[in-house]
Amino acid sequence: MDRRDYDWTEHFVYAFSPNWDSWKCMCRYCGITIDIKKEVMSNHLMECPVFNSARTVNRITEYKKTTTPYSGNAMMYNEENIYPVNRLRMGVITDDVSNYSMECYINAAESSFLFSLSSVCTGEANRNYAYIRDAFHLPASRVYSSVSDMFSKELMRRDGDNCQCLLVVSDINMRYQLLMEAIQKGLSIMCSSPLCLTEAEAVMLCKASLVQGNTFHIINPLRFYGMVQIARLLVQSYCLGEITHVSIDSFAFDSPGVSSEEHFFVSGVSNCTSRLGIPAYEVLRFVTVKPVYRLMACLFSSGRTAMDDMSLIRLELEGGCIATLNLSTCSPLHSNDFVLRVVGSCGSLEWTNQRCNELRVRFVNEESVTLTPEVESFRGISIRSYFNNSRGREGYLDALYNMFHCFYSSISYANNEESFLPVGVNRGDEA
Repeated sequence: MDRRDYDWTEHFVYAFSPNWDSWKCMCRYCGITIDIKKEVMSNHLMECPVFNSARTVNRITEYKKTTTPYSGNAMMYNEENIYPVNRLRMGVITDDVSNYSMECYINAAESSFLFSLSSVCTGEANRNYAYIRDAFHLPASRVYSSVSDMFSKELMRRDGDNCQCLLVVSDINMRYQLLMEAIQKGLSIMCSSPLCLTEAEAVMLCKASLVQGNTFHIINPLRFYGMVQIARLLVQSYCLGEITHVSIDSFAFDSPGVSSEEHFFVSGVSNCTSRLGIPAYEVLRFVTVKPVYRLMACLFSSGRTAMDDMSLIRLELEGGCIATLNLSTCSPLHSNDFVLRVVGSCGSLEWTNQRCNELRVRFVNEESVTLTPEVESFRGISIRSYFNNSRGREGYLDALYNMFHCFYSSISYANNEESFLPVGVNRGDEA
């Protein structure tokens, strides 16, 4: 490749330490620090073993073409050493490697300086080993045929080369045995929807995770949008007064070609309430930070299928606040639309994922204000600091990127290792 074809911002990040006389650049692949000179940088790429063996140039995704990782997350240093990359080794369990969500998760994980990948496919994806090897060119990547085979062989690998955390992305909700085995093996877990058949199983998972000291994280990028974090700050700083009502609308449309009756034990005990209700409930708890006192109503409609496709849930929170969750998976005019409304005694706010870079705020006897990343500060809150990337805006993959960084940082923090945090997250609040 001609040296003129290199885009230096994709292969290097700037780094600085108090022990250095000037700024230097750091290779994104091997972590070696070199001088900021084009000739030195190009020669390093020619000789970098990770860059050449992984064929990184051929797997630059559209995400990396349209976004720039946060500069503050690209490096971490103290007075003596610089820590170039977060070398976490992740295992992936999935049903469908061609799933769009799976592709997004892997892209976001790569952007978080993922070091190695161990994959295992279940169900129909057993035939797709070649696809995985071609799609995810990562150093020391491995593919297994079963979960038990993955666990047994990874434990036999030497320390520093075995699987360190586990990402479970599948439509199978009843995975208690799998998660319990992973926790007992000492793996930290990020799971798409870890529903259990009984409350006792859920309690056992929580206790096992606490005893082992593992990080257990549920995939929910909605909580990691910058504007959602700002909404939480507005509520916590009492800018809206006493919160009286919270409304969340989550609408999606599932193809009628998929029969829930035929895939009852594959999809889980619930469809709408689990797939849309769990993320909505997490956003509710995250923004309000109020415990739930009682369940006032839970109505659902299942039609001819074995699972619910519409659900209305009303909750009473601390202080008499009423929360309403309106969920539907049969809304043909909507595609994963999420709307958050918070009403207080002094004002209200509204946020939607379709316009994720805007937060509408209105106070009593005042005009409505739309907060955007271009706003420096509002009511003492630094808006710009939550969008600390070159574009000053964010999308779905940026939220995933933040989510993975929180997951990785929580693991490093639990192991007393130096780590870096996402924009807007304080030490100790990673998980």
